[in-house]
Amino acid sequence: MRIEKIVKAEGYEYLGGYTSGFFGPYIWKNSTKVTYEVELPSGIEPYTIIMMDGFISRSWLDFISFGKTGTGGWVGKDGTLCCVRSSYDIESEKFNISFLKHEAQHAYDKKRYLDITTVDLEYRAKLVELIYWPDIEKIKTISSEADNTNPDNGHSVAAYRIINEMSRKIFECEYVNDEKVWEDKVDNVKKYASELLEESSKVLRLANVV
Repeated sequence: MRIEKIVKAEGYEYLGGYTSGFFGPYIWKNSTKVTYEVELPSGIEPYTIIMMDGFISRSWLDFISFGKTGTGGWVGKDGTLCCVRSSYDIESEKFNISFLKHEAQHAYDKKRYLDITTVDLEYRAKLVELIYWPDIEKIKTISSEADNTNPDNGHSVAAYRIINEMSRKIFECEYVNDEKVWEDKVDNVKKYASELLEESSKVLRLANVV
């Protein structure tokens, strides 16, 4: 792309494409490689992380929110995890679970299930977050993200699917959209997140996606 050539000629790194169904470039100055041992339900493996600094563009979410929200990272084509360093306190659960475990699950799934959909990727990674998150705040966040009206937004559709399936298992109803009902359900959420992840793995294996 012409824009990519111009940006790289100025000494910056560039990633184009889509974020949640919309175009938006990432442009940054510096990258540093580190390695983390990441525990997932499938086991512990080392993952290479590229820590990215010096952003001058962080796609459309960052732009329209004046920097209050935006993508904190992604998985490269080679399975490397890419992290927007300024988005995280490296010692926090947000980094260790919402970035490391979430993105490592993406890398694991992309390698194992070659034709996996974006919705399935996000669904499985969010379930992993729920398995490891220590309190009920993560299911509340997923509830607030849930929306099945835009099929191009994999994050929102996956969140809706999780709330729908958790509602059936915990409350025996179609869909619960009140965040308050989750207050004392952390053990149930962890239990059913593990079950749903395993059910998803069986479906993917049976579909001969491997």
